[in-house]
Amino acid sequence: MKRAKQLLVLLLLFTWLLLIPIGAASMSSYQDMKRTDWAYSSLQLLTLLQVVEGYPDHTFRPDQALSREEWTKLFAVTMKLKDISVREEFRFADLPKSHWSYPYVMRGYQYQIIDHLLESRSFQPAKAIERQEVARMIGGYLLQRVPAVERGEWLSKGWKEWWIAHPFTDGEACREEYRPYIAYTASIGMMVGDPDGQFRPTASLSRREGVALLARMVKKENEARSLTTSYLQLPNTKLLKLDEESGIASVVIPWSPVEKGPVIQEGLAKQQQQLLVTMETASWNQLLKDAGSKEKVVTSIKEELQQGAANWQRILLYLPADLKQPKSSDLVSLIQELKVKKGSSVIPVDLILPATWDAKQLEQELKEQVGCFYVYPKGFIWGQGSFALTSWFEGTQQIIHEWTASLTPEKMVLLAPVPNEIALQPSLWKNEWYEAARYYRFQGILWIPTY
Repeated sequence: MKRAKQLLVLLLLFTWLLLIPIGAASMSSYQDMKRTDWAYSSLQLLTLLQVVEGYPDHTFRPDQALSREEWTKLFAVTMKLKDISVREEFRFADLPKSHWSYPYVMRGYQYQIIDHLLESRSFQPAKAIERQEVARMIGGYLLQRVPAVERGEWLSKGWKEWWIAHPFTDGEACREEYRPYIAYTASIGMMVGDPDGQFRPTASLSRREGVALLARMVKKENEARSLTTSYLQLPNTKLLKLDEESGIASVVIPWSPVEKGPVIQEGLAKQQQQLLVTMETASWNQLLKDAGSKEKVVTSIKEELQQGAANWQRILLYLPADLKQPKSSDLVSLIQELKVKKGSSVIPVDLILPATWDAKQLEQELKEQVGCFYVYPKGFIWGQGSFALTSWFEGTQQIIHEWTASLTPEKMVLLAPVPNEIALQPSLWKNEWYEAARYYRFQGILWIPTY
């Protein structure tokens, strides 16, 4: 069939490589936290997850001690502790229901992780929390989640064997009833003590130490959550020339391929060829409103899918950020017309969408039609051979806290940047972006090199 020549549509071949986790540039900064600080990446992760915010003067105050109520809130929010009622409501002698920390402390009570801090119904919320008290809370929480037999063995004799084999120089200063939990947190690398062998059990927990511990907790929780990570590689660009009668123009976006092919090979599971379809905003507007234009474009795309040399396995429609959100019914109609059978199955259609759109409406109207939603923050500009980033951190927070509240995270893929110098160093790929995506149970991340 003769190809229509009405619209110049850019069709890019790109290959999904299911690889090892990768990372990207840091996002936010505090005036009193340098990038060289040992807890900097942990603070970035907790900030991205909106567990910590810092102070209005843009400081974090890393050396400031955490109080019992501050730490309990941070722990409850990070671990997503829910409002449960497995125990009778506890009446604190020094914590009224109207106090800001009451809901978080009560969750800690219901999860049985603050009992060791209670004395005669007093919680002493403003008191600085000790490191050994934190170890008791973390160890108790994690041991609740292991099989009963394993937990019993550890509490009866396992911890004693570990304590003898890995003694702290100040171990005798640790409260005896806390030692099984201190030993457990140390045995799994959660709280390992100082380089000189001290645990400092009665020392207060600083805000710096607190975010480092919580970041480790997030990563431990994430261990059971798989995440597809992919690196964008465009070995060639394919153009379809359509009729020029409509006068619709399209921006050609030439992407330079990775010079030596796939840079990273570790963890390679499969390669999947996907057809990326994008146009400038005016072209999308006409396509969605004019039946004739849509028919010709759809026909051309179908020809490529059915007769092209490549073994296409998915279609991705990239919708620009400055495109006004169309009616869901228009997108449904387009997606249905694009569906092509290949063998006994239908080639799935995915959407690459800006986070500024209404996620709830899309979820309701499109969840049965779309294979997966790729979401990019505000500031993502895909075009003219590169992409720019503006307010990337704020845009990513918008995705996490608005889109994940409406869409099913398991159907979402986050688009994120990876500088070339990082792309060539796989050891740097696992950082806060990756952990945040796993934390919110995203299906995956598509890392895009910033050439």
